[in-house]
Amino acid sequence: MFRRDPNRPVTSLLADRIRRLATAPASNATSAGRPRVGASDREPAFAFGTVETACGVREGVVVRDVNTSGARIDFTRALELPSRVLLVAPGIGLRRWAEVVWRDSRSAGLKFEARQ
Repeated sequence: MFRRDPNRPVTSLLADRIRRLATAPASNATSAGRPRVGASDREPAFAFGTVETACGVREGVVVRDVNTSGARIDFTRALELPSRVLLVAPGIGLRRWAEVVWRDSRSAGLKFEARQ
């Protein structure tokens, strides 16, 4: 009754979501039709990271692309972000506070704050 079918591959919702994110074509517009700020000079990154709020709440994200002024991130689930977050992606040496300049249910555009 509860046995797994040995002919059916094991799937993971997170792995499937990340696979879809990795293979999705990048566009120069958000789902709302606004052009992405700095989209032309961003480099693809596809790095795992976290966003952290000022009160210490952390959520896992995928950094899709990044440049010196900002980044585009995707979430594995729908998130409500505050207007300011700390983006940390150790795999690409990134740890910067950023302003959320646009967002939809599964992604956001961040503008990095000036370093102090």
